[in-house]
Amino acid sequence: MAHHFRFTRLSVLSLSYVLTTIPLFTRFLDTARPTLRELNLGSVCWTSDRQFEKTERDAPAQEAVRVARLVYTYLRDFPGLRRLRARNWTYQGREVRMREINSPDHRNVVLFDEWWAAISLGEWIDHLQFAVK
Repeated sequence: MAHHFRFTRLSVLSLSYVLTTIPLFTRFLDTARPTLRELNLGSVCWTSDRQFEKTERDAPAQEAVRVARLVYTYLRDFPGLRRLRARNWTYQGREVRMREINSPDHRNVVLFDEWWAAISLGEWIDHLQFAVK
């Protein structure tokens, strides 16, 4: 579906209950890069074709953290993004928890809002930490 749409004026986007891969997600959002100001990503299930051997006990959790970091690294390159909310992310059935700079623990919801933030979106992303439950 991503290659059929071009979002040349899209400024606010909310995606909920979506199953997607990073390549499909980035292809979908690339056309909105110049105009996107607010992005809400709720209950997103990230997936891939990667299969894990039973002997790779920590590999799925490490991959979940890597995928979450890739998504945020991609989003930091959106010049006009002013508000970003992410909640209830999973990777292949594993809950991805996120921790903001001044948060005491990992949560399933994070929010960046330029209006209230003392740092830039890029700095906020740099300080995010991830854990898998």
